[in-house]
Amino acid sequence: MTNTMFFNERYFKVGEGSLPLKDTKVEDGDYFLLTLAAIAREMDYHGLSDTEVCIAAGLPFTRFGQEKAEFKEYLNPGDREFQYNGKEYHIKCSDVFLYPQCYAAVADRLGKLPSELLIVDIGSKTVDIIHTRKHIPVESDCITIPSALIQCMANINNVVYRKTNRTLTEEQIQQVMMYGNGHIQIRWCRLSERNWQYLQRELKQS
Repeated sequence: MTNTMFFNERYFKVGEGSLPLKDTKVEDGDYFLLTLAAIAREMDYHGLSDTEVCIAAGLPFTRFGQEKAEFKEYLNPGDREFQYNGKEYHIKCSDVFLYPQCYAAVADRLGKLPSELLIVDIGSKTVDIIHTRKHIPVESDCITIPSALIQCMANINNVVYRKTNRTLTEEQIQQVMMYGNGHIQIRWCRLSERNWQYLQRELKQS
């Protein structure tokens, strides 16, 4: 029953691999189910099975105004019962708070940073680049790139497969990204490094 959810008379397996890239988070129920799983894990950590919750989530900076109303409605579970890993949970959501990705991570410390900055948030599905002047975002200079780590890792695996007839796990690719090695053959490591460096060059040119 590990990472298994029972919700609306159906069973779901949660957390086995990354979700495919989508235009928005509300296209299907995947993100909602991941949210329920995260709530269940947090409740389990605190020894709770029945509680009131408040959800905080993020949206890409440049699409925040356009998507926030629909996403807030989508993300609010209201009064729900579900099972996760064989355990019963009951939640009542009091509110959903949404924040612009990238900016929310540094908003509380901008006053301590230089007045003009270029802030880059490399996420799994998008890269948000925010230009601030006098600690305020210059919206006309801010962009969201709909291609980030998931796409980068898929590209790396495609290259490795074409060259070696092998594939790498996400964990192995992440090890190369962070430390320059992933306890894998040197040839695979070099192929991964080259494609990771290509993404970095693309970001610098954005």
